Amino acid sequence: MTHSPATTAPGTDASAAPATIAPGADASVAPASAVHGADAAAAPAFGAPGADASAAAPATTAPGTDASAAPATIAPGADASVAPASAVHGADAAAAPAFGAPGADASAAAPATTAPGTDASAASVTTVPGAGAPAAPASGVPGADAFAAPATTAPSADASVGRSAPAMSDPPATSSLRSPFRPADRSPAERAGLAELLRATPARPVHLDGFLPDAQARALGETVRAMPTWEASAVLWDADRLATRPATLEEWRAAAPEERAAVREVARDIPALFDDGSPYPAELRVRLSDFFVFAGMGPDLRDLLGRWTAPGRPLTTNVEFARYRCGDTLGEHSDAESDTLFVLNLYLDPAYRAGDGGVLGFRDEEGREHLMPPRFNSLSVMPIRPGCVHWVTPWRADRVGRHTVSIAAVPATPGEVK
Repeated sequence: MTHSPATTAPGTDASAAPATIAPGADASVAPASAVHGADAAAAPAFGAPGADASAAAPATTAPGTDASAAPATIAPGADASVAPASAVHGADAAAAPAFGAPGADASAAAPATTAPGTDASAASVTTVPGAGAPAAPASGVPGADAFAAPATTAPSADASVGRSAPAMSDPPATSSLRSPFRPADRSPAERAGLAELLRATPARPVHLDGFLPDAQARALGETVRAMPTWEASAVLWDADRLATRPATLEEWRAAAPEERAAVREVARDIPALFDDGSPYPAELRVRLSDFFVFAGMGPDLRDLLGRWTAPGRPLTTNVEFARYRCGDTLGEHSDAESDTLFVLNLYLDPAYRAGDGGVLGFRDEEGREHLMPPRFNSLSVMPIRPGCVHWVTPWRADRVGRHTVSIAAVPATPGEVK
């Protein structure tokens, strides 16, 4: 991770925040059925790491939305471009579980191997349970909402999940995998912003509300929150602040404030969730497997990202699950030294409210800041390039929250994507 000093006063140019348009609704607050919490405007200036970006410019969006930050947000209908739920692992599409269950927490993603502060810092391409091929080891997910998290892989399928998983000796072709997860369609304005993600100068992130149908987002949140093993991932700056090193939570707390690069929790031992005898409920195993198909093994998300950003080359993805405790934060940093093109952060905390903190900040090459509060079921899409830095303001809620799935898009190696 390369630390790039701010080139403008913290919190300046609120106009740089990507437009947020949430037709007819307050995208920043989960619907009445929400089980969980959110972020607000009263925070300190957003330039210094750890400051609360929520204090951004006055809202120019729909009443009730979190003006504090975010890029354009319009969350209408379903995206027909994403293949409808069909057979997963050779199972009948009719067997796909309903996605109505609310809620979910995902604090502990795989261990990070990248620079601190990334919002998905570490998982490598995720292997779907039952897909046959072992997952590639995590190489880090720079740009994610977490400094350094280990890779997240999903082990071989457990027959108890109620799906017919193909035999490990006869893995299905990756291109045949389909998932029930169906991202909502985007507006022309949002698609235009996504089309410029890899080309616009200065860089500009995009923030989309209503990424998934509400029932699917709540069900995925429940699936993540139920993961049993979370581990604190703390990172300290080296003396020159050009690199970081892992630290224990005790070392992090004992360090001077200027030495603290990042701390949050990441999900661990995900393969064990699919072991025989695992206490992780069978319904959640199916749903998590479906998500891995969507985010990593199957073509749905890769195809969608290709249509959105036209990267000019095949993409593959790395996945991480993270959550925040009170005081957790990510310091200002850049992941431009990595091979990541851009990072997606899907926020799954339905209890999020303005004032909770945990705002993702992004400063472009010209010093303009864009602030993206982690509203439930919103997706931040952030380019990773030289001259740009990002950070996450301290989580202020007195509860575990800001559950996030971070997905890094990286160029695929020859033969990696079928």
